[in-house]
Amino acid sequence: MKKILNNYNIKNFSYYLLLLALSIFFYYRHVLNADEGVILNGSWNLFNNLNLYTDFFEIIPPGSFYLIYYGFKLFGPYYSVANIISLLLVWGSAIGIYKSLDLIKRNKANFIFPLIFILSLIYLPIINHNLHNLFFLIWSVFFFLQGLKNNSNPHFFLSGLLGGLATIFLQQKGLTLISFSFLFLLVYNIKNKKIKNIIIYSIGAIIPILLLFLKWPPKLLYQNLIAFPMLTYWEVNKTSFLLLIVFFLILVYLSIYLKNNSTIINYLLGLQFFLLLSVIPLPDFYHIVLIIFPTLILIPSLFINNQTKETKIFILVVITIITFSSIKYLVTSFTPFYSYSKNKSNDWIEYINKNCPGKYIYSGPFFPNLYFETKKLNVTNFDVLIEKQNTPNQFSKALNDFKKNEPSCAVLSYYENISKKFKHQGNNQLETYIKENYTKIYSKNNIFIYKK
Repeated sequence: MKKILNNYNIKNFSYYLLLLALSIFFYYRHVLNADEGVILNGSWNLFNNLNLYTDFFEIIPPGSFYLIYYGFKLFGPYYSVANIISLLLVWGSAIGIYKSLDLIKRNKANFIFPLIFILSLIYLPIINHNLHNLFFLIWSVFFFLQGLKNNSNPHFFLSGLLGGLATIFLQQKGLTLISFSFLFLLVYNIKNKKIKNIIIYSIGAIIPILLLFLKWPPKLLYQNLIAFPMLTYWEVNKTSFLLLIVFFLILVYLSIYLKNNSTIINYLLGLQFFLLLSVIPLPDFYHIVLIIFPTLILIPSLFINNQTKETKIFILVVITIITFSSIKYLVTSFTPFYSYSKNKSNDWIEYINKNCPGKYIYSGPFFPNLYFETKKLNVTNFDVLIEKQNTPNQFSKALNDFKKNEPSCAVLSYYENISKKFKHQGNNQLETYIKENYTKIYSKNNIFIYKK
């Protein structure tokens, strides 16, 4: 028995090294985009002693900003620091999926699904709150499954604690996980008269959230993280529901064959349903692929009682959808903006460093990567200023900040999604002021640099 366990541990260790090697191969020094710039800029602001939510406005919880910030504090404000932290979370997420698969049933095919997970994220943003949040979601689910399997209070506490941490990285997905898990425990434990598990899970979940209130007042957090996104986020992120409908149909198929197989499987089915609901505001491939890990964990269970031709076809369909959606996302979203890319023709950052002296710069309407790239600070309080999302008062405040500090340069980037997806026309008071009072000195690849 000891020899079998040793062999199993050696195989697992070797497999984890393979997952790490793949994570490094695909995600080290990958091409970045503006979504990653949000986290890099926020962490850069913290590194420069600016205060989150007061000195600069954000609609994202503090988790990712502080995670990367502490990396900067330890090792310096380098792209490689943020990248390594994030690719380690990709690796850790894949391990969490693998351990969850083994928890349900050890199967020779289990090793396939963490590989699918890693491959599905190729060229997608990883220095990003969505990916960071995923790590905590997956491990919260793993410990919840452990708690259900062993009726273990410590596992429920750890699950709640990780769910609370997930919430301070991304509010809606973390709260979705916590709320569903709490309701599931409520129904399951009342029936079995085991209320203690509910209390222990709730204590674990609420600790990280309460810690936020020690630093920021609840009213400020509510306005930034709940009220403002609810009123504006939908307007600038209208996306087809086709892919979301496909995954709901996949969930229906899984439910037909797996419902009532076990408490663990019922939990995963229910969680998957509510996680799919959580991405309705933005149901594109990136946001969907980050929350279908319960489906990846469930698929091998089809083989337990249902080794049919239809099952094999179903699995092939899921893998094909993920693969082709990933390729489509890559083709439509690939934008080599950064000097970290292998495309050496992007000389505009060097141009800014040579021609734009001073501490401040402005980069908009949605191009926050520039601040971290040039190691300058945003002259305004807003890393994003999109007409359909931000209010006239926010544009007015940004213009006042701009006039007060008068940066040597302003950069406007009108890549395709700015007008096509975000419906931004550039007719606001801030961009009008820049065009009327600054001289255009650079124009290339939809990037325009204006100098005072």
